[in-house]
Amino acid sequence: MKWVKKILEYSVVVLLIISSGGYALTLSPPQEIKGTVTKEVVVPIHLTKMKDLGSMQFDLSYRSDILALKEVKPEEKISGILLDFHESTPGKLKIAFAANEGITGDSKIDLLFTIQKEGTTDIKIDNVKAWDYTNGADLLVSANSGKLIASTGLGFPMWWLAVGGGIVIIILLLFLFMRKKTDK
Repeated sequence: MKWVKKILEYSVVVLLIISSGGYALTLSPPQEIKGTVTKEVVVPIHLTKMKDLGSMQFDLSYRSDILALKEVKPEEKISGILLDFHESTPGKLKIAFAANEGITGDSKIDLLFTIQKEGTTDIKIDNVKAWDYTNGADLLVSANSGKLIASTGLGFPMWWLAVGGGIVIIILLLFLFMRKKTDK
């Protein structure tokens, strides 16, 4: 009798997946973004495989000592959505939106940040919920994470140029100083 119960449980799960259309809406930032301290960086959150999406909410977390949020903006394709967001705590952004008609296809929401200091931060999406526009049913959603690497902008070659230039100036000053001494 236990095997019958297990078969029924698995059947219910399969029916739920089939009835939801069998697709999974996906939210994902790029796997890796690079930026420079004091500059602005756009972190796109890609929404793929949308099919009659009516509304959605999700949390996005990042290190607030590295990134400061400036703006959240939907792509032109979905610019008509009613979008709301706020930082519940530093580094924890809550985003929710509702559409006035079902959204199908792929789109994105751009997050504009200012990079405050050097370092690496994960861009993590969780607590995602989405609903169908037509019947309000819960939709299957998967979320991926990414990371942002912030640097000072002085990469390896620039550092060596600065050091080399400093050494050349010191040698020239020593040469001039020694030359003045020998002229006397």
